[in-house]
Amino acid sequence: MRKIRNNIKNYISRIAMLMQGVGFAWNYILVIGLMLLVIIFLSINTFKVYQRGKSNFDQIIYEREKLDELLAEGELLESELEYRKSYQFVESFAHENLYLGRLGERLYKVDRDEDVDYELARANLDPIKYDDNEYWWKKIFLW
Repeated sequence: MRKIRNNIKNYISRIAMLMQGVGFAWNYILVIGLMLLVIIFLSINTFKVYQRGKSNFDQIIYEREKLDELLAEGELLESELEYRKSYQFVESFAHENLYLGRLGERLYKVDRDEDVDYELARANLDPIKYDDNEYWWKKIFLW
């Protein structure tokens, strides 16, 4: 331990003699070193602030674009709301969805069987009836 301490003291004394021989003083070197540390610290902080500012600016641009989109959507919704409040919409909605008639229009009620699918019957124009199984068995096996 003493040997290490003596080696360190020897190095420090050699550096001090070398500095005095060149004409430097410890107080100047200490001040210059502190100034370098301050410059490095300020440079790093300046870079961090720049990066944070850039990310904040990008976030502001993104938020402005999103705001513009929402404002456009709001205008569309307002125009749709105005249309839905109009007489034309109310009349067409009542006529198409609630099956209400217009002024001077006659309405007819058609009674249909619940178990018949009229859409399928209208689409199937084939005259062959598949429900008549006995007829088809006789035709296939020639009975």
